[in-house]
Amino acid sequence: MNTTLPPVTDEKPLTTRQRLEIHLSNPTCASCHTLVDNIGFGLEKFDAIGKFREKQEITLYPTAEELKSRKKTKPTDYKLDIDAVGSAPGLKDSEFRTPRELGERLAREPVCHKCIVKQLFRYANGRSEELGIRRPSSRPTNAFGVRNSGFANL
Repeated sequence: MNTTLPPVTDEKPLTTRQRLEIHLSNPTCASCHTLVDNIGFGLEKFDAIGKFREKQEITLYPTAEELKSRKKTKPTDYKLDIDAVGSAPGLKDSEFRTPRELGERLAREPVCHKCIVKQLFRYANGRSEELGIRRPSSRPTNAFGVRNSGFANL
């Protein structure tokens, strides 16, 4: 399996999304990347440390060969447009462009309410729910979803 992404070059500067789309064209990679990348694409307007950005800035430095031949002697800076449309696979009408929109899409889904309650149960009890051991009640999930009451009331 080839996990190498296409290189970013002066002839073809690419955004992170453009480079990662190769995963979606390879069936072996797509099985996982379809789930992960689509959510991440919607958050692309935030860099690795969470700073908001309108453009993806890329600096390409000359290679040793380019320096030696004097073909390129200085770095080249690119400011590329970001396509920050994401989606949450498995949820209908889940396309989003901002973290707030993602939160709104997740908040309206009962399957997400159930997941939040289940994960909170696991964290609070230090264990997962198992057969033969008292399972978490469905009442918290129902109350959480119906009222959108938030974590404090869980």
